[in-house]
Amino acid sequence: VSMLGLNLSQWNDLTVVDYERLHDLLARRELDTGRDIGLEMARRLARDAEAQIFLGDAYDHFGDAADADAAYRTALVNRPDDASREAMAKFLLRQTRPADAEPHLRHILDARKRERVPLLFALAQGYQAVGDHESAARLLDAVGTAFPEMLHDPDFERMRRSSAPRSRRLPGVC
Repeated sequence: VSMLGLNLSQWNDLTVVDYERLHDLLARRELDTGRDIGLEMARRLARDAEAQIFLGDAYDHFGDAADADAAYRTALVNRPDDASREAMAKFLLRQTRPADAEPHLRHILDARKRERVPLLFALAQGYQAVGDHESAARLLDAVGTAFPEMLHDPDFERMRRSSAPRSRRLPGVC
């Protein structure tokens, strides 16, 4: 990262993505947008998972999937927590890569995090979008087992119905 002379006002180009998030990030580090930063601060920002997730979101927004992927992976290395995993998973789902996203969402089932179930629904829809109804059905079965109250949720029932028949079809039979 060559950011010796980086002026933080240059980051304002990313305000299209999330102006307030950028300023919150800078305020937590007691920086203002017109201040030049040195190599040490640039290194700290490069190792900051939140900054990397922000950059990943920006790169993704502007269609630079390779740099977005690198930023999210850097966030995961620097802070391998649920927030970093979920940011990576959301990116992978936007790239229509549900099989790659699933390991990053495993913690939701393992820790029974009910408030994060919508991410598992998005994952199931990702599988459906690529025609992998068997994986969608498997995932929804796991969600129903982990969160039995979901069995009566209309969205859950709809997704399950749309995958269950397809996942049991014989290969090559419509």
